Amino acid sequence: MFDYSFIDLDNTLYDTVELEGDMVAIFKKYGVRRRDYDSTFYRSLCTVSPDQYDYSFKEQVQFLRELDYDLPDAIINELDALLIPGYLFTDAYDFVNFIKTISKKTILLTAGDKEFQEQKISGCGAGDWFDEVVIIPGGKEKYLQEHCNNNKILFINDNLRENISVSKNVSCAQVVIKFSAKHYHEEEVKKTNLPYFKNLLEIKNYVSEFI
Repeated sequence: MFDYSFIDLDNTLYDTVELEGDMVAIFKKYGVRRRDYDSTFYRSLCTVSPDQYDYSFKEQVQFLRELDYDLPDAIINELDALLIPGYLFTDAYDFVNFIKTISKKTILLTAGDKEFQEQKISGCGAGDWFDEVVIIPGGKEKYLQEHCNNNKILFINDNLRENISVSKNVSCAQVVIKFSAKHYHEEEVKKTNLPYFKNLLEIKNYVSEFI
C-alpha cells in the first residue's frame, strides 16, 4: 500500500497529442501556417522559465497576432470548446480507480497555467476521481519532497526531465514513466533505467506485481 500516489494529467491520463492535433486544425482554418503554429506553441509553453509551464490558448493567440495574423476573439471560444468533454484515454477512469485501491491518498498532480489546467480537468471530469487536485507551475520534485517523511510514494508521469529529477531527489518515490512516443525516443527513456510503459494497463500490471 502506498501512502500517496501522484498521477500526472497531460500525456498520462489525458491525450494531449490528440488535443494538439485538433488545435492545429482550428488555427489552420484561420490561415496560420504550421511553422508559425509550432514556434508560438513552444514559445507559449514556458515563458517565465524553462522549468515552469504556463501555456494558454490566449497566450498563443497573442503571439500569433504579433506575427500579424488577424485572429478574431472567436477563436478562443472554438479552442475552449475542445476541452469539453476532453481527451481522456479510454482506460483512465479504471486506472485511477485501481490506484485508489492501493493508495491511502491519490492525487492528480499537474504542472501548467492554473486556469488552463482547471479548464481541462473540469471539462473531462477527472478531478472528481481524486482525493485532491494539485496544479503547480513546475518543480514537482520539490512538491513531492514535502510528502516524504518516511511515506511510500508512487509517481506516474510522462515528462522525462521531471521523472529524472524526482528519481534523483525524492528517495521515497517509486517513479513509473508513461512513455510518450510523440515527445521522446524510446532509447533516451531506456537510459534513465526507470520502468516505463506505453499504456495505463501495462502500468497497472507492473504496479500490481510489487504492492
